[in-house]
Amino acid sequence: MMARESGVAARSAEAREATDRNDVYAAKIRQLARIHVADDEAQNLWQAVARHRRSLFNRLGRDVGQRVAMLDYLVNIHPVPAGEVQLIEKAA
Repeated sequence: MMARESGVAARSAEAREATDRNDVYAAKIRQLARIHVADDEAQNLWQAVARHRRSLFNRLGRDVGQRVAMLDYLVNIHPVPAGEVQLIEKAA
């Protein structure tokens, strides 16, 4: 019985760690793009933007950075409704 309980505890800890990682990705996306992404979608979006960033690097010969890659991805590759993405803060 003890081994079964420790297996359940390990799976529970793994699930918490996965949720925590998704929370981190969602927070990074909120910080860069000012959009809210569901925690379970955040890691996939972050990884897609990272792949897009590498693709841009290969095509342009320079690193555009995560913020520009995210803007390009959200505008041109996987559009979100107009007005939802705000990568450059508006002047007061």
